[in-house]
Amino acid sequence: MFSVKSLGFCIATRLGHRLAACGVTWNFHPIRSQHVCIVGSGPSAFYAAQYLLKYHKELRVDILEKLPTPFGLVRYGVAPDHQDVKNVISTFTQVAENPRLQYWGNVTVGKDVKLRELREAYDAVLLAYGASLDKWMNIEGEDLRGVLSAKDFVGWYNGFPPSSMSAPDLDCETVAVVGMGNVALDVARILLSPIERLGATDIPESVLAVLSTSRVRRVVVVGRRGPLQVAFTLKEFRELTQLPSLRHIRDPDKSLSIKFTPSGVLDAVLGTGSNLEQLIESLPRPRRRLTQFLLSVDAAQQQCTLKRDVDENAQHRLSCEFRFLRSPVRVLSSPNSNTTPSSISASRVAALELAVNRLEGPAGNNQRAVRDPQAPLERLECGLVIRSIGYRSLRIDDDLPFDEARGVVACLDKLGRVDVSALTAKEPAPALLYASGWSKRGPIGVLVETSTDARLTAEAMLLDLAELDQQRRLWPSASVAPGFDRIQELLRQRGVKPVTFADWQRIDCAEKAAGEIVGKPREKFTSLSALLQVAFMKAKEDRRSK
Repeated sequence: MFSVKSLGFCIATRLGHRLAACGVTWNFHPIRSQHVCIVGSGPSAFYAAQYLLKYHKELRVDILEKLPTPFGLVRYGVAPDHQDVKNVISTFTQVAENPRLQYWGNVTVGKDVKLRELREAYDAVLLAYGASLDKWMNIEGEDLRGVLSAKDFVGWYNGFPPSSMSAPDLDCETVAVVGMGNVALDVARILLSPIERLGATDIPESVLAVLSTSRVRRVVVVGRRGPLQVAFTLKEFRELTQLPSLRHIRDPDKSLSIKFTPSGVLDAVLGTGSNLEQLIESLPRPRRRLTQFLLSVDAAQQQCTLKRDVDENAQHRLSCEFRFLRSPVRVLSSPNSNTTPSSISASRVAALELAVNRLEGPAGNNQRAVRDPQAPLERLECGLVIRSIGYRSLRIDDDLPFDEARGVVACLDKLGRVDVSALTAKEPAPALLYASGWSKRGPIGVLVETSTDARLTAEAMLLDLAELDQQRRLWPSASVAPGFDRIQELLRQRGVKPVTFADWQRIDCAEKAAGEIVGKPREKFTSLSALLQVAFMKAKEDRRSK
């Protein structure tokens, strides 16, 4: 480990202080520039690039992205009604405009270019490509038409271009969402939001057209454990409670009905009186504030139930129910006498069958859900089931060390160093290899945590690059890593045309111009062909002018 201090290359002051305390100092004068490749262009990738470029003044960074468009989940995962979160794109754009960084979209690592080829062209490779596979419930009936993944549903309403999912059938009154994380609440909020609320966002017009004809009035969010174990944040839940109770009729006096079931579940799980007070005080501050808000919403809902006022709009009211201590065991299809085994997957959803659970262990986040064998199964009538139980990363290349059980890149430590010992034997000049973000630690955390994680991995990279340079001083003939110059030639031979950041800015301008016409921040192009057509428009114009 080294403290690196020079005019050309300076690691964070706090890192220097940390190492200086150990009596370690070293004046670093690189014998040649260094070149890093980052796979993926989401928040983790840009946060890491920002840190690397700031503290290594002679480093060049290339970002490779399989889509033509950058920014990953900020563009295609953050809900369209969370435009404030998407403002981070302006920061990432500043990073991308650094002259020592190049963005190359429309390049799929593992297909268009192999990981081995990247490691031969760069000093270090950082894998920050996220977690793009959703987890399955593994229950009977999950292949029925009308059982969707949250990943596909979110991709649909965010205009994700490679998505093969057609518009969901919203000709039903009840939707079951399995899972109690922030994504589950995003799904519920989009389903229950008035069109006027979504019309000013960057949600595609084609999606608005489908949502405007939706018959969905009730969303049931199903969780296998209790209120102390929900994964959503206070901000997400509070936003849901602020939705109006009617989709098309203005009624400022009533907000969305929030219900917690089974009846009395909060009292049963959290306790009452002094026991409840002691439990609340023992919780970490974020969990304490969320639990207190859940209790206040439950109390307000009970007061409304007691009033029982005559409501002429009762049949149109929207509601969101949180059903705790339930696990899905089977998706039931609509009765159809003509159904054959080969047509099962085309059958519509009629209901979700749920098992009843109980909690074991001391009250807290580590309580386990255990099925109650004495309780009968419950039938939740619904026309659509959306599973939102998490994501996993995928092995993008056969050479990549990967932990299949956890669904993440196999790392040696929490800093994201990847074990390349098995690869070194068959590669003459292997680059250092790292992972960051969801591909390293799984799909957990918000942007702040992603930034912290990326910084820690970037710090490890800076220290290792410094040590690598020291080792290469022993090899006077060591050449400069060719970087994308070598990769570009390989892509040309394979007929792959990369998208530059200038090409992306052409897409960006075109989307904003289209959005301005309909009063939105942008109108996204939702197909790869449309994105590439706009991206390469200048090249076509240049050919015509010759």
